[in-house]
Amino acid sequence: MRQFASTSEMFGKVQETPQTEQTPFYPRRPYGLAKLYAHWITINYRESYGIFGTSGILFNHESPLRGLGSRSANIGLSESQISGTYAFRRSTILLQSMF
Repeated sequence: MRQFASTSEMFGKVQETPQTEQTPFYPRRPYGLAKLYAHWITINYRESYGIFGTSGILFNHESPLRGLGSRSANIGLSESQISGTYAFRRSTILLQSMF
């Protein structure tokens, strides 16, 4: 079994929201195009050679439910600490209001 981690970048210029399994792919960047190629080659090998392979299309998301331990929150907090006291206070208040 092979699991291929794909990306929502394959949809590129989104034709519909939310995306479904029937939403056409329209990649706009080389990264999305490369992932789309890998997606189709996975399907091709599965159908041609009977190899079990899947392609999971993953979406990044931000949510207050992710908590202060999330990567995005840590990056934002660290950035605000580096950039100065005012930005730090502003970001801290923003982060606290999210959680």
